[in-house]
Amino acid sequence: MNDDIGRDLDELRASRPTSLVCELLGIQKYQTNCPRDFTQVRSLQCLSAPTQQALKSPDRTLFKVTLPEDDGKFAAVSYAWKPSPYESDTAGGYRIMPEHSGRPKISEVRDVILDRVIRYTVSGNIPAFWIDQECINQKDEKAKIAAMQSMDMIYRRSQYPVGVLSTPVRYQREINCLLELLNGELVIQQWSLHGPKLAAEVNVEQARDMLDVLFRIMCDPWWDRRWIFQEEYCAMDRMRLLIPHTLGLRKAYGRQIFGNINGELSINAARFRQQVTLFCIACYRQRIWTSTREKWRCGLVLRRAKKYNMLQKYGWIVGDYSDGRAMSTRILADISRRSAEIPSDTLAIVANCCGYATRLDVESLNKAGLRSLSLAILALFVLNGEILRNDTNKDFPCTVVDFLKRQSFQGFDPPRDDRKLTFMKRCRLSDVVLSEEGIKTTGYFWTRCKIFMPRCLVSSGKGAQWHQDILRQFAKQLHGSYRQLADNIRKYLEGTMPSNMKTAGLRDIFESMAEAVAEAVEAGRPLILARLAGHDQIWAVFVATTRHPTRSQIFTSCEPAGGRSSGSRSRPLDKYVSLQVVTSGHADDRIPLLRTRLWVNGLWFVDHINPQEVILPWPWFLYKG
Repeated sequence: MNDDIGRDLDELRASRPTSLVCELLGIQKYQTNCPRDFTQVRSLQCLSAPTQQALKSPDRTLFKVTLPEDDGKFAAVSYAWKPSPYESDTAGGYRIMPEHSGRPKISEVRDVILDRVIRYTVSGNIPAFWIDQECINQKDEKAKIAAMQSMDMIYRRSQYPVGVLSTPVRYQREINCLLELLNGELVIQQWSLHGPKLAAEVNVEQARDMLDVLFRIMCDPWWDRRWIFQEEYCAMDRMRLLIPHTLGLRKAYGRQIFGNINGELSINAARFRQQVTLFCIACYRQRIWTSTREKWRCGLVLRRAKKYNMLQKYGWIVGDYSDGRAMSTRILADISRRSAEIPSDTLAIVANCCGYATRLDVESLNKAGLRSLSLAILALFVLNGEILRNDTNKDFPCTVVDFLKRQSFQGFDPPRDDRKLTFMKRCRLSDVVLSEEGIKTTGYFWTRCKIFMPRCLVSSGKGAQWHQDILRQFAKQLHGSYRQLADNIRKYLEGTMPSNMKTAGLRDIFESMAEAVAEAVEAGRPLILARLAGHDQIWAVFVATTRHPTRSQIFTSCEPAGGRSSGSRSRPLDKYVSLQVVTSGHADDRIPLLRTRLWVNGLWFVDHINPQEVILPWPWFLYKG
C-alpha cells in the first residue's frame, strides 16, 4: 500500500478515471468485521521476569509463561526496534526458553532493552513482561496480522505498561527542571477562560532551560513511531516512561515522581503530558518566546506530548479550535505525523485507537489494485460511522488528514463538560453502508416539531438527584397534552430505561441527555417536542438550539457495542447520534437525503419501532471526477 497520506486529495483525484466516491465504494467491498485474535489475548504468552536474587546469576535465560485470562499483572513493553545513537545495538545476550519443551533460542531484542525492562519489573515486583519481538511469532504471517489487529487489547490489559526511551538526561539541572515541572511548580492552572500561566517566580531563562530539556526528550525515536503512539494511547494513564540518566545524579527529593531504579527516571506518561501541555500553553499565552526557533521547538513539543483534555479546554490559546470535533480526527492527525515501516499498518493502528469494529483487508485491497492509504483511511473513517459535514460545497486542496479535520462534523455539544471526550468518541452513525448517493445509515427521523416553553422550575435535590426532581415536575407539565411522553419520562425516573439503551455506555449517554433537558427546563429555555415520521404521538423532547426551531428536523440513532474482548478493556464502542438535519429530497428508492446541521441534546423513546434508512449525501468534493 502506498503511503500517500501527505499527498493532496486533488492529486489523487486527478490521477483516477473516476471520482473518489467510486474508489471508496471499491474499498468497501474489502471490509471485515474486526478480525481480532482473542485467543492470543486470553492466553497471553509473556516472559517471566527474574527475581532480585536471579539477577546476580550469570545465566541470562528468560522463560516463556502463559498468563491466565484477565490477569493484568505484567508489563507491556513499548520501544523502538531500531537502536538510537545513544544505545548499543548488541543483541543475543539473553536466551528464551519455551514454556513446554524444546531448545532455548537466542533473543533478537537488544540486550540494553531487556536489561532496562528487567530492572523495571524487579523494582516493581512485576512477575512478567510482554514484548512483541519475542511474544509474537515473527515467522508466522497470519499470527502477526492477527496480533496487529489486537495489539491495543494487550496494552489496555497490562497493569504496568512501560515505554523505553533512549535519550539520556545528562545533568543535574535537567533533573531539577523535570522535577519542578512534574510537581506543578512551573505553571499555575487557572480553571477559567484565561488559561494556565507561568508561576510568578519563573523567568524567561528558566522557561528556556525547561524547553531545552523537553525538546531533547521529544527528539527521542520513541515519539516518532505510529505503533508506539497506539501503545501509549491504549495504555492510558498507566503508562510509565523510562528515561535513562547519567549515574551519580541526585533524585532523592523526587523518588515518588522518578521511582527508585538506578540510572533511570520512571515517569507517569499522563502526568508528564499534562504538565508539558500546560507549560507550552502558558508560554504561548504569555508570549515568552521571541525567536522563531523557540516557537518552533515549543510547537513540536506540544504536538508530540499534548494531553487531549487539556488542549480541548485551552487549545484556542495556541490556535487549536477542535473543541467540538470528533476525537478520531485528532488521533489520526497525531498518527499521521509519525512514521511506519509498513504503511498499511496505519489502518490497524487507527482502528485500534479509535475503537473501530469494521476493519479493512489490506492483502485483498492490494490485490485489487486499491493501494491508496489516504483513501483507505477515509473509507475506514466513514464505514465506522464517523460523521461528515455535507452542508457546504467548498473545494480546497488538502490531504486526507486536513480534509477530515475540515469536513468531519464539528458541532458536537456534550451535555457534561467533565466527560466531553468520552462522549464524543461514541458520536457515530449505525449500520453504515456506502452508496453512490452518500452514507446510508439507519435511525429515527423526527419531524412535525412543536415548541414547548416550560415554566421555570427549581429543584430541592442535590447532586445527581436535582435533574430527576426537575424532570418529575416537567412530566407533570406535559401530562395534560402530551401524556405518552410524560409517561415515558416517569418510567425512566422509576428506573426503566428505553429498551434500545441496552449497554452501560448508552445508559450513560441517556443520563447525560436527561441532565441536558433538565438544565433547559430549569432555565426556561424553549424545547422541541417531536413526532416520529409517520406517527401521531409525540415521543421525544429536544433542547432548542436555533432561532427558528419550528423548522427543525432531527435524526437520532443508537447501536449497542457488539462483541467481547476478554482480558482487556477494549471493545467496539456504543454509537449514538442526535443531529439537527435538513432534508434535500430523496434518493431513487425514496430514502430521505439529509444534510447535517447541529448536534441536539434530548430524550427520545421508540420501543418496538424499527429504524428507517436515510442517506447523508457525500461532500461535493468527493463527487468530482
